[in-house]
Amino acid sequence: MSPMTPPFVEPPFAEPPFVPAVRDVQVRSGEGWAPRGGTRVGVLGRDFARLEGTARTLARDLERVGHLPGPPPVVPLGSRAEARPGDVLLRLDGVAGAPSGEQEAYRLEFAEPVAVLAGHTERAVHQAGRTLLQALATTGRFGAYEVTDWPSYAVRGLMVDVGRKRFSVHWLERLVERLSALKLNELHLHLSDSLAFRVESETHPEIVAEEAYTRAELCGLAELAARHHIALVPEFDTPGHLRSVLDRHPEHRLRLADGSVRGENLDYSLPAARALVHDLLHEYAELMPGELFHLGGDEYFGYFWEPGHRVTPERAPQLVRFARERGGETLHDGFAAYVNELAGVLREHGKRARVWNDEILPTGGAVRLDGDVQLDTWIRWNHEQPSAADCLRAGYDVVNGHGDHLYYVLGEDRPPRGKKSAPGLYEAWTPRTVMDAPGEDAELTPDERDDRPGRLLGSHLSIWCDTPDLATEDEIADDTAPWLRAFAERLWSAPGPEPDHAAFERRYALLAPGGAANGRT
Repeated sequence: MSPMTPPFVEPPFAEPPFVPAVRDVQVRSGEGWAPRGGTRVGVLGRDFARLEGTARTLARDLERVGHLPGPPPVVPLGSRAEARPGDVLLRLDGVAGAPSGEQEAYRLEFAEPVAVLAGHTERAVHQAGRTLLQALATTGRFGAYEVTDWPSYAVRGLMVDVGRKRFSVHWLERLVERLSALKLNELHLHLSDSLAFRVESETHPEIVAEEAYTRAELCGLAELAARHHIALVPEFDTPGHLRSVLDRHPEHRLRLADGSVRGENLDYSLPAARALVHDLLHEYAELMPGELFHLGGDEYFGYFWEPGHRVTPERAPQLVRFARERGGETLHDGFAAYVNELAGVLREHGKRARVWNDEILPTGGAVRLDGDVQLDTWIRWNHEQPSAADCLRAGYDVVNGHGDHLYYVLGEDRPPRGKKSAPGLYEAWTPRTVMDAPGEDAELTPDERDDRPGRLLGSHLSIWCDTPDLATEDEIADDTAPWLRAFAERLWSAPGPEPDHAAFERRYALLAPGGAANGRT
């Protein structure tokens, strides 16, 4: 059997299957489009400057997933009439029925003699190309049709803990292709943790792990991600989880009033400690493209169930003095001032900060977190802590990083089960399901999801490597592939058409196995 001809599977649907599901399919008379030897990827001449890169990515993918023996040529076309039978035509155009300002709305005409991909932005046309690649998995099973589609949420991401486990560059490159195939659009790299500082540094080479990514490797990965319209979000976790840095700079560790030292905690009241962090932020903000930079910020003051180990005003009076010097009174005032200082460094490079939510008090305090900082709401330790709804009501943009449903953790039982599994995600979670306390969920109301006043931007899955050697990178890819599919479905087209995960997987099985067109490795 030719690799360009997928095995026939009797479809249980009247319409072609996609993952994630599309909003609207209109069946047309005639045959569905198919590539052939003379296929070209054409771009209307007026749009060529903006769409050439998107067209070349689609051309490479048509070869990579086995639909053509080589990448088809990319050519400018004066009009649709200049397209030949078998061509793909890309164009910038509005999409009827799409919400005003929607950046990823597209239209796909999957019909002979020419497939047409249209959208208002380059990103939208790229998403149309992802749908085209999946459509080719069922060529011959359905006739001609037209797809109109756009996502439910703007942020659809995956966080990978490369600080504790060094994933190969090749694995990360294939991951970018998997995310793109599923219309996921953000790859968040947790580059530092207490086990290792995982990226080459010119300003502080002494802190870098032996097995670190080079600056060139990160830039190459960022370029690949950009070709797939995926934002690469670097994270430098501070002021906690910094043992790998502080082992080289013990003078910057937090020393408590009783003389004990917190090995993972930076004493951000020290000007020299903050200067080191500034050096690194300037270096990586200049190196990395994109508009977002994650500053970490989690678990600095200690766990609530270990009161004897918590950082308190009495134990860390220097942090209280730091807060008062900046117009505050409490530890959390000082923490907000520190984050604001770092967010200001990022603004110098045209970037916006995102932080984990657990040490942020959005609704109170003399020092308020800057309003443009995004909150990554992964945890609510107890009902006395601010909720995701509180963050939204305080005017902050929120990304839902739910630490139960959306956390794949190396260190827990494999394979994943219960809440932390693909069925648990598909059947018991939606993008507005947030943590109310560990093990407890809450649902955001519509008013807490729209523009009054903060916005729920979307969500991300997380791959945490607490026990890095528990699984290989390939085993992790296999474990998380069903999660990614279910997650993509919920973020793009929630709610999907199937009531349970098993039915959803039957839809997915109709897509050709083994290719990146359907999000497999």
